[in-house]
Amino acid sequence: MQLSDVRATRRQEAHRKAIELRDEHQYDEAISLMMHALQSFGPNILLLIDIAQLFRFQSEIGNYYAYGRKIEQEWIAVQDKMTDKTKTDVTQFLASYFYDRGQAARSFYYLDLSYRSSTTTDQHLMSLGTLLNLNAEFRNLKQVNELYLECLKLKDVESKHQILIERALLKSEIELIGFESAYHRIEKFSEKNGVLESGFHHLLIDYLLKCLLNQIDLTPLREKIFGFLNKINPMELSTFDKIVIQFFDQPNYFLHAQEMSYLQQRFNQSEIFDVYFLNYLACADQTVREDLRALFQLMIRESDGPTHQLLKQKYFNETIVQQKWKLYLNVNSRQLISLEGLLPLQKDEFALLTIFSKETRSAAAQLAVQFQTQFELKELVMRVNQKIYSLTGIADAMTCSTSAVKLLESIDIIQKN
Repeated sequence: MQLSDVRATRRQEAHRKAIELRDEHQYDEAISLMMHALQSFGPNILLLIDIAQLFRFQSEIGNYYAYGRKIEQEWIAVQDKMTDKTKTDVTQFLASYFYDRGQAARSFYYLDLSYRSSTTTDQHLMSLGTLLNLNAEFRNLKQVNELYLECLKLKDVESKHQILIERALLKSEIELIGFESAYHRIEKFSEKNGVLESGFHHLLIDYLLKCLLNQIDLTPLREKIFGFLNKINPMELSTFDKIVIQFFDQPNYFLHAQEMSYLQQRFNQSEIFDVYFLNYLACADQTVREDLRALFQLMIRESDGPTHQLLKQKYFNETIVQQKWKLYLNVNSRQLISLEGLLPLQKDEFALLTIFSKETRSAAAQLAVQFQTQFELKELVMRVNQKIYSLTGIADAMTCSTSAVKLLESIDIIQKN
């Protein structure tokens, strides 16, 4: 056995032991063993992901963000050499990471990658559940409805991602059929033989948070919810989970400036948005409340354009308003550029977008049929749509029929050197 194989085997053994420690709620010991494996036997992207996720749970946000950046750099460098399973695991992590960073549009970008590249039922279930979850989070009701129906068909398939699917279905049912009806999923899933199902606390916290953000009166359910909370192992709860429970438990609960400053150091950006909004809703002083609303609106306005629109839809239920977008094609570097950022393009993506530039757009319908088979053209349009969505927040910017490809009139493609 070569030295590199020996090192890999030892790293895998240490990694497995660390996972066992994590599952036993020995988080500090698990991180210590993972760090030792990383330093002694060399880097591995799945090991980096587990380290990052443990830092996240421990509310060590600086370390979490630092490892997230390392993982994205590793993804950019070696994605072509990864197995399909590793690609799914990494894109799932990056989607979660950018959601936590308050960059929802980039999160959708990686989730779309994961959803379309999954090759097994297990990978597909994980990608589908996460994509449905995020669409329900931001009230993208058209996508929620479509993905929800697909998820229902697969929910009984044996999978280790059952709790992920249940969370996605719960959030979707809140949006589609209402809070009261959605609560039945919690009761149905909650217990078998008097023991709480593994991961149940995630489902309950999701429900509480959604209710609190939408000012739903939980008085009729308080006794039942407290019955569940009393059975949850406190070691399973993150700092954020405990704050959500505080807002539920104490109707007049309010975080003052010093407390908010402390929590900002322990919460990721997505959690900060949620807690600031809950604090605004809980404020009894009307003048202070108006100031908090203005501050919150300023916070989300600092997000990139597509994410800002998504956040307004999540917190204020403001429908995303279509606006005119200018996207630039850099001919030299083969990149798609907007004010929000830039993305590299593959050759066929660049060629399709070139057809839709202002100089040639009138001929687009005729030229599009030059792209080989209909299946290949549809797959290409899906990839281009994914990148346009990441930069603009506009879903399905391109549509594909048997005779032509069309681009929304609200988008201008401009070539530049």
